[in-house]
Amino acid sequence: MRKSLFLAASLGTMLISSAAFAASTDATGVIKSINLKHHTVTLANGRTYVLPGKFDLKPFKDGEKVSISYVVKNKHFIASSVKAI
Repeated sequence: MRKSLFLAASLGTMLISSAAFAASTDATGVIKSINLKHHTVTLANGRTYVLPGKFDLKPFKDGEKVSISYVVKNKHFIASSVKAI
């Protein structure tokens, strides 16, 4: 009985903590470079964000200040949106 209760509590804790990692996060910064071939944007802080293949990066320019919504998957920063600010 104690093992079952401990297992259930542990599983619940893991599920809650993994849901927190899946939450979208926002970052702001200045675009250092854009790679159209790989669909990535690198900010001045050195962090690179991968965008969906259908996302149009052409309106954005190096030096532009942006806000990026993203999630972390397998140590990659996967962006869901990029907005000029």
